Amino acid sequence: MNDVAKHERELTAEERMLFGDGHKNAIKPLMDSWKILLKKEEEFRGNKEKISQIKEYQKDLKKRIHTICTDALIVLENHLIPSISADDADAYVQYHTLKGDLNRYLAEITIHGRKTFMDKADSAYKSATHMAVTKLRRADPLRLGLCLSFSVFCDEILGSR
Repeated sequence: MNDVAKHERELTAEERMLFGDGHKNAIKPLMDSWKILLKKEEEFRGNKEKISQIKEYQKDLKKRIHTICTDALIVLENHLIPSISADDADAYVQYHTLKGDLNRYLAEITIHGRKTFMDKADSAYKSATHMAVTKLRRADPLRLGLCLSFSVFCDEILGSR
């Protein structure tokens, strides 16, 4: 999907949905595993062998999540966002929400540089919110999805400062 998105043209609504859902579906099981490992790390505190195994798996997960997120962010920032026509509020909200989500995932797995990802996610969500409030109806699925994503960010990332 990254290759399709790199063509200097606007994606259709269906292609945009596939791009976003494809990346989220690739990341979700990795993020779920990440959260499970954090719990296991607490559970096995004191067991050096288990902690070592958990750390090794976390390192692998972090690398995979980072690669998926950064690849998608490069496509978003260099190809998709610049190709949005001025009157396409749907694409604007969808791409900026995804940009926020990807940076939120990176903030979750990062210790050093976490604030950078937090700030980028916050900025993307706020940009999407501004457009959604001014251009989309209240019950628009993209606007509701943005509200959910932004609230998760506020709770899980900003709430865990």
